[in-house]
Amino acid sequence: MDPVSSLDVEAGFRVFSGFEFRTIGLTIWWAGGLLSFGPSLGGLMTGSGSQSTEAGQFSLDRLMEKLTGAIAVLGGALLIGLAILVFASVAGRYFFSKPVEGDFEFVKMATAIGVFAFLPYAQQRRANIMVDTFTGWMPQGLQRAIDAVWDMVFAGFMALCAYSLAKGTLEAAKSGETTMMLQIAVWPAIAVCALLSAVVTLAAVNTAIKLIRGRV
Repeated sequence: MDPVSSLDVEAGFRVFSGFEFRTIGLTIWWAGGLLSFGPSLGGLMTGSGSQSTEAGQFSLDRLMEKLTGAIAVLGGALLIGLAILVFASVAGRYFFSKPVEGDFEFVKMATAIGVFAFLPYAQQRRANIMVDTFTGWMPQGLQRAIDAVWDMVFAGFMALCAYSLAKGTLEAAKSGETTMMLQIAVWPAIAVCALLSAVVTLAAVNTAIKLIRGRV
């Protein structure tokens, strides 16, 4: 291993033994909570005699609930696996002076995928942090209209992210870009993030429709 790579590995393990190692318990608790609760259909309206358009939206909402919930559970499982990998690498280095080779490359890719995996669920549940300092006094109908507009803006932004990531996937596949140590192709991870960005876009459009129809 050349001196530069050795320094990179040393720096990576200092990070693991500091921040990452201390957050293993939090990661397992967070992901375990998702595995416990899973996709829930609570809060959906079940009234009969609705119009066909409302029934279509209801079906779309159910679909998004199940889809985003399943993706979040997979993201939680990924984080649990990542926590186990980090623990094994730190323990292997401490006790046997033999860490998991290229572990920081797995950490980088899995962290990116994990973040994108939770975004659709958070948007579907409208669990993102919102500041209503200037709109809290407005009528509920107007607040919902403003929120719907911003959800559509967010949908447009995530659609742009999905397009850019899809373009980056094609470029990375064409150039054969790989990680430094393990020579793992990076385009599959970028492709997953592109697909998840598209799901976030659909979730944002769905919540905007729900806000307009007063379902939120």
